[in-house]
Amino acid sequence: MLQSTLSIALSHESLGLAIFQGPRLTFLEAHSLQAVPKSAEASAGFALRCIETFSPAVAVMQCPPNESPEIRAAILEVLRASNRPLSEIPEQEVLASFGEPPIASKEELELLMRVLFPQIPMKKLFLSCLDAVATGLHFETKRLLATD
Repeated sequence: MLQSTLSIALSHESLGLAIFQGPRLTFLEAHSLQAVPKSAEASAGFALRCIETFSPAVAVMQCPPNESPEIRAAILEVLRASNRPLSEIPEQEVLASFGEPPIASKEELELLMRVLFPQIPMKKLFLSCLDAVATGLHFETKRLLATD
């Protein structure tokens, strides 16, 4: 049985969560953080619910520069408390992994993710989901191609 991976993408206004079973996307969730008074606690709760529901073996998080450090810290604490290893992946590494020459912008990556995963809604809220999917797909592909 394939291990599952929790992929997390955080922006200043939303949180995207994706679950992968190997290279297959099995779950996707987006949350707006704009109107949430305690967004760090809420984000940690959303991540914890995914951990309890899907029991992922590992978590990956895209690291956008200077994005919501308090929310990031709350999510990291939940991952530590649930004893889940975390791989933080820089945004530039994700962009570079989807093309040769590397994709130049997040907008270009989002267009590519919409082609690969047309079932993801076109609404602005789901942009963080596209980032979570790209990060998870990058991680799973890297893990699949790794030689022991």
